[in-house]
Amino acid sequence: MNFISIVFTALTLQVTILNGKNLPSLIKKCKRSDPYLNECMRKTIMDLRGYLRTGIKKLELVPMDPYVLPKAVVSTHWMNTTFENVTVYRMHTFEINSIRLDFDKNPFIVMDYYHPYLEINSHYRLDGNLLQIPIRGRGELESKYNNSKSFLSIDGHRIQKNVLLIGRLSESHTRLILVWFGVIFVRNGFYEDGVFRFNIFLPEDFPDGGHPKVVFQSNVFHPVIYKDTNELHVTDGFPTWDKDQHHIWQVLKYLSWIFYNFNSSLAHAVNLEAVNMYRNNQLEFKEKVKECVKYTQDHLYDPSPVDDKHYITFEKYIPSIHDSVRATMMTQSHEERIRASGYSWVSPGSFKPLSK
Repeated sequence: MNFISIVFTALTLQVTILNGKNLPSLIKKCKRSDPYLNECMRKTIMDLRGYLRTGIKKLELVPMDPYVLPKAVVSTHWMNTTFENVTVYRMHTFEINSIRLDFDKNPFIVMDYYHPYLEINSHYRLDGNLLQIPIRGRGELESKYNNSKSFLSIDGHRIQKNVLLIGRLSESHTRLILVWFGVIFVRNGFYEDGVFRFNIFLPEDFPDGGHPKVVFQSNVFHPVIYKDTNELHVTDGFPTWDKDQHHIWQVLKYLSWIFYNFNSSLAHAVNLEAVNMYRNNQLEFKEKVKECVKYTQDHLYDPSPVDDKHYITFEKYIPSIHDSVRATMMTQSHEERIRASGYSWVSPGSFKPLSK
C-alpha cells in the first residue's frame, strides 16, 4: 500500500540520519539520542503526507493519491469476488495515534493510525453459490469509510554495525476483522470462576492461510498454553488448517475443552512445568492456578486498554439499572428463554452448517 511506501521512505531516511549522513531539506531531522524520538518520527511522517499526491522526484516516490490497484480477488468456499481498477481516494489524510520505534538491539517500528475519510471505487464481478442458488453479478462499486483504523508493524535486525535490515512488515487496513476479542467464564474444574480474556488473530489471507492464533490477555498456567506468550497451542487440535473443514467456532470449542477436560488435554501439553507440577505436587499446582483466577477477578472491571469499541468490558452491578432486567429474566420460563425466532439451517444434534 502507498502508506507503507511513505513509512519506508521516512524510516530509511531516518536510519541514514541516525548514521550521520545528509538528508533532503524536506525531511525533518531526528537524532537517536533525542528522548522524544518517537514524536520526532511521527512529525516526519506527517510532514510527508502531502507528497502522496505530488510525489517526491528526488526520492523516486511517484504520486499515489489516488492509489490504483489493478485487480484484487477475494475467494471463499462459496463465492469468488473480483475487483478491478480499485481506486482509493484521500489516502494522504491519515492521522497517527501513536508510534513507537527503536533502532538499537532489536530494531522495530509500531504505528497505530487511521484515515478520517476514505472513498473507494471499483468494478466488481461475483461468481458463486449460496444455499445451492447460483449468484452471478457485476457492476460498479462506490464505497465511503469514516475513521478507518489501521496498524503497521515493522521488525528488523542489524547485520553490520551501521547497517539495518528491515523485514517482517505487516499492515492491516482490516484490523477490526483480523483481531477478535473474547472472554470465557469457567464454571467448574481447576479454573472455576476464572474470567479469561483472549484475542484471536487471523492471518491476512485467512481462511486460505495458516491457523488462527489465540492469545490470552493474562497469565494462564495450563499445560496447553505457552508459558512465555500465553498463546493457546492449537496445532494438535488442527494439525493442518483446512478452510472447508475447520471453522473459528471449532477453535473456540477447543479453547473451552482444555478447561473442562484437563486430564485429556495433557496429551497436547506444551507447558511442561505445568504438567510436572500437576503430576508431582497438585497442591502447588492448584495454588498457581488460583493466582491466575484471582488476577482475572481483580481486573474484571478494568477499562479497555485499546481504542477499539469491540473490546469486551464489564460494569459492576447497579441495582437501579439491572434489577428490573434481572427480574424479567428470572420470571421467564425455560421454554421462553431458549425459544429462537426465524429458521435454522443446522439439523438438530448437528454442528454442521447448511445441513438442513
